[in-house]
Amino acid sequence: MRFEVRHHIEENVLVIEVSGDLSTYAASERLLEENRALMRASGKTRVLIDMGSVEKRLEVGDAFFFVRNVPALEKHYRCAFLDRPAYRDYSLYYEATAKNAGHDFKVFFDRSEALQWLRSEKG
Repeated sequence: MRFEVRHHIEENVLVIEVSGDLSTYAASERLLEENRALMRASGKTRVLIDMGSVEKRLEVGDAFFFVRNVPALEKHYRCAFLDRPAYRDYSLYYEATAKNAGHDFKVFFDRSEALQWLRSEKG
């Protein structure tokens, strides 16, 4: 199975909607490259990544190394990660790993809360 990416700008926030299969490291790397290209092209530094339609994900150990290897140049973005409550433990682990790697990254299960956080000033 493959994954798909759609995007749009919503009130000065780049919204990236992902669906499909991200269960391989190679698929996650391709997604990262697509997201990076969209982020650069949009000129936006606030990004909502909606993973609610992703059917399969990396194993936890692979997710740890994947997040740790995201280039430092991406750390000037503020990213909200929107997910389904069924993936709460996985997503919160991903958030902790991203924060430990120095990324401005937070997980949400409610779209309006994610957008509110993205529009707020860094605290």
